[in-house]
Amino acid sequence: MTGAPELAFPLADATALDPDTRFRGLRDEGPVRVRLPFGEPAWLVSSYEDVRTVLGDRRFSRADSLGADEPRVVPMPQRANLILNHDEPEHSRLRGLVAAAFTRPGVRRLETVTEGFVAGLLDRLSAQGPPGDLVSAVAAPLPALVMAELLGVPEEGREDFVGLTGSLLATALATQTAEQTKAAGLRLWAVLGDLVRERRRSPGTGLVADLVRGGVSDEEAVALCATVVIAGHDATTMQLGNFCYQLLTTPGRYEQLVADPALIENAVEELMRYSPLGISTAFPRRVTEDVELGGVLLRAGDYVVVALTAANRDGEVFDRPDELELTRRPNPHLGFGYGLHRCLGAQLALLQLRVVLRALVTRFPGLALAVPVADVRWSPGLLARSAESLPVCW
Repeated sequence: MTGAPELAFPLADATALDPDTRFRGLRDEGPVRVRLPFGEPAWLVSSYEDVRTVLGDRRFSRADSLGADEPRVVPMPQRANLILNHDEPEHSRLRGLVAAAFTRPGVRRLETVTEGFVAGLLDRLSAQGPPGDLVSAVAAPLPALVMAELLGVPEEGREDFVGLTGSLLATALATQTAEQTKAAGLRLWAVLGDLVRERRRSPGTGLVADLVRGGVSDEEAVALCATVVIAGHDATTMQLGNFCYQLLTTPGRYEQLVADPALIENAVEELMRYSPLGISTAFPRRVTEDVELGGVLLRAGDYVVVALTAANRDGEVFDRPDELELTRRPNPHLGFGYGLHRCLGAQLALLQLRVVLRALVTRFPGLALAVPVADVRWSPGLLARSAESLPVCW
């Protein structure tokens, strides 16, 4: 690539959940050249339509990014065998192996158990406080508990499983060495491998048992389950904390849900649009043939990264994009991505987000931050944008 100097990306250190104001200008410029902390330069795409094109057009390949020095925000490259790193037809084959567990009917069977987990976590929070920390008390453990239920992790192994997945959260990775991160990843692979082998001996219930019955190899089953664990736990934990922060710091929004809990389903979709899930992007694409995008010619072999945060604030698509409107309809946000790689666990994440908000507004109608907004601590890493803790009172 030749032309203007490369822009450092992420654009700036995270400041709470406010997107960098420079995204507004970048959306109008079309793709711009950026350099991430590791790997080769890339084109950054920020407008809603251009982001949808990159995510939905097969000329932008996720699989082709692997095996080279792809742009990234962490030292370690992606594992090639994760479902997120495949194109068609392999992606659809792998996705089909686990898709049934993440459909609306598949997720619905987890609703009652999720409500039970949330009730138990809030019972402990209530007994210990106020004040209490919503992140450590609810946002961090809940997705791991739900994931253990989904996979079929035995009761006696769930406490260790919750601790292990916590060490792989983006907020934890920001404070770990590359060696510690690698060790945690290898341990997760080993734990999942043990679970797969156990289910071959005694099938039981859960996603792992379903994969074993479906004839999936051990290696493939472990890779699929690792993808589910890492993607599902991290994103849901971050957004649970972020959603509560947004509701408690935007005047009148939490009270709006207390007065009308029927708004919660719609509110979750708006919060997905409004709250950035990450500062950067973990999954660059590579251009497979010359293509013009946003008035810029991208050459075969170029890398492309997308800014979902910027796309979800595009005024060409969303009226008053910088306002949190819990009644917004329609809401074609890209919070779960788009196209082939749209988040497989979207329904499971939405379930947990709805259950938590419904329980909070019911049990704690007077919920409020227990510290000044400026004292909320934020994750220091380049991959995550989430509250490390969220002290609250009620």
